[in-house]
Amino acid sequence: MTKVLKIILFLCFFCVSACSLASEQELRELYSTGESLAKPSEISGFVELKKAYQAPQLKLYYLNGQKVDLSQYRNKLLVLEAWATWCGICLQEMPNLIQLQNEFKGSDIEFVGINIDTKTSAIKPFLDKIRMGNFITWSDPTQSLGEIMPLAVVPSTYVFDGKGNLIGLLRGYVPWHSPSVMDYLKQLASKYAKQ
Repeated sequence: MTKVLKIILFLCFFCVSACSLASEQELRELYSTGESLAKPSEISGFVELKKAYQAPQLKLYYLNGQKVDLSQYRNKLLVLEAWATWCGICLQEMPNLIQLQNEFKGSDIEFVGINIDTKTSAIKPFLDKIRMGNFITWSDPTQSLGEIMPLAVVPSTYVFDGKGNLIGLLRGYVPWHSPSVMDYLKQLASKYAKQ
């Protein structure tokens, strides 16, 4: 009986410790984002957050292994698209994302793919093999994006304001080529890029 009681006490202690650790890692609210923009039906699952949140330190890397400095993207709407080599829908989205990367180049909207595979050395050869070598992507081998929203679904989209704060997210496929989605992105940039 005392052995069972010790196990129960240990489990209770473990659960309380885990809960307090999780609360320490919660995203910190920074400001109210105001009225949400009217979004097109194609991305009805997109959530424009009511409050901007300071994101945790993301462990993102260029494909050459150098750490990404997100402060380089100040005054831009930064759209990060989590994908994986094993995700068929992600691969279907890629040509549209490349088109957006080219179309918005030099603007206040920046699109970057974030590969969540743990073997980063295989990303570039994979992209070359499927003829998508010009897709701008970084790696997140520790899946640090999962600290914002679980990465159980890819593709997943994370949108950051001009100061690097999380302002929106979406799980699943996005028809990026849709004119109404493109217009919505421009509205988001007008609202958030120069925060």
